[in-house]
Amino acid sequence: MTPAPARTGRRPIHTAYVGAHLFRAGLAGEWGELALRALADQAPHAAALAAALDCHVDEHLFARLQEKLRREPVEDLRIDFEDGFGARSEEEEDGAARSAASEVATELAQDTLPSFLGIRIKPLAAGQAARAARTLELFVTSLVERSGGRLPAHFKVTLPKVATVEEVTALVRLLENLESRLHLEAGALTLELMVETPRALLGPDGRCPLPALLAATRGRCVGMHFGVYDYSAALEIAPARQGVRHPACDQARHLMQVALAGTGVVLSGGSTNVLPVPPRDHLLRAWRLHFPRMGPAPGAAGDAVRRGLRILQGVPGIDGGRDRARGPRGARRAREPDSAGTGLRGDQRI
Repeated sequence: MTPAPARTGRRPIHTAYVGAHLFRAGLAGEWGELALRALADQAPHAAALAAALDCHVDEHLFARLQEKLRREPVEDLRIDFEDGFGARSEEEEDGAARSAASEVATELAQDTLPSFLGIRIKPLAAGQAARAARTLELFVTSLVERSGGRLPAHFKVTLPKVATVEEVTALVRLLENLESRLHLEAGALTLELMVETPRALLGPDGRCPLPALLAATRGRCVGMHFGVYDYSAALEIAPARQGVRHPACDQARHLMQVALAGTGVVLSGGSTNVLPVPPRDHLLRAWRLHFPRMGPAPGAAGDAVRRGLRILQGVPGIDGGRDRARGPRGARRAREPDSAGTGLRGDQRI
């Protein structure tokens, strides 16, 4: 990542996605318990983990990993009304928006929410814009009413499959209207854009639209995330060949990094749908896939801890979405920031 001076401070090393209909208070802690169980079963001590990952892990580092999984197994959580939610009736989505907001308000009062939180709405393209706007309004209104006017720290709204400036402008207008109506501080509702279509990277005129998309957010954009699977499918890459390591994805990430360098916008390098779940061979293969993508700062023990944390974070997951890692009970594991300061979060925000 290459944050500008105005965007300093802590950044999450991963994001977990969970279908909105499956979100409930305490879910992150449950995932932490699953992660600790997987660690105890497959790598119960430092030497076993070192062998599994083919890297140095001492007892101090191993203890820090266990402590982190107990204390904060999920740093950033996204309540998903898009792919992870699936096709549901209007009544079901209305109910899920209110219910999820109520659960967030409960954890906000108990101070047990992940440090970073947000929702992903449906795209604001034709055919889905009205549904996306209604879900956003229901969730934020219900949350503010139940929390006494409070929002979680670092709350954001993620807009998927962005293709035009008009979609971004529409979201900004919705956020401004909500802030005004609910008496929130101007700019309290920030946003993330998901780059999942070729058109978002290269317009018909041969220009890269990313700077224009960023300008349209009027200072609200805190992140842009690359959507591996939708982007790959749009390029007609065979499903068996799709993945974060495909050369087409490398090219897209490089273009994002160049176009947004120095803006302070955090970039996510993509996503994965490979989770560290049994059987053992699959679990270890997933650990080894995830681990190198964390882009550690050489010699930084703290970064090594964070890398290990992410890949061992348990097994969140559900039906639906293709562009996020999924685990038990609907959680979908997604992107992570790279701690080396390269400008891209690995995939792992993974």
